[in-house]
Amino acid sequence: MPGANGLNVMVVGIDGSDCSRHALRWALYAAAKHVVGPGSPLSRAVDLFVPGQPDGAYLAAVRKRFALWILDTADAKFDQAWLDWQYEIGLRHNRVKKNKTDGAHGPAQVDFRYLPALTIPITTTLKPFLAKKGASAADVEKMHAAWVKAVLLQAILWSHPYVKDGEF
Repeated sequence: MPGANGLNVMVVGIDGSDCSRHALRWALYAAAKHVVGPGSPLSRAVDLFVPGQPDGAYLAAVRKRFALWILDTADAKFDQAWLDWQYEIGLRHNRVKKNKTDGAHGPAQVDFRYLPALTIPITTTLKPFLAKKGASAADVEKMHAAWVKAVLLQAILWSHPYVKDGEF
C-alpha cells in the first residue's frame, strides 16, 4: 500500500484540492439522511454486492459499516489513518480477511470485478439528492465531481490486495 507520499500523488491526480474536499463535505451533509438511511439508494446498492441470502445480522453489520464509510468519505481527511483504513477495507473484501470480521459464512471473497462495478451505483445515486437540496447547478456539479473522485480513489486503494506484489 502506498504511504502518505504515494497517496498524495493519487489525491492530487484526481484533484484532491481543498476546494474538492470542501465540495465533498458539503455534498454529504446536504444529502446525508437520503444517502445513509434505511432503504436509501446507496444502502440498497450494498445489497447488490452481497451474494445469495446473507443472514440478517451480517447484512445489518455491512450496512452500518457502509454508512460509516460514506461519512468518512465525506470527511475527506486523506491522512495516513484514512489510508490504512482503505487498505483494511480492501483486505476485508479479499480472501485474506473476508468473513473474518463478522464470522460470516459467505463467499470466500468479493471478486475484483465488483469493486469497480460498485462505483457506478455509489456515484450515480447521489446527484439527484444534491439537486433537491437547493444548491445551484454549478454547486451540484462540484459536489458530485468531488464525490465521484473520492469513490474512484477508494476503489483503486481497495484493489491493492488483488494486485500482485510490486504491481500496485
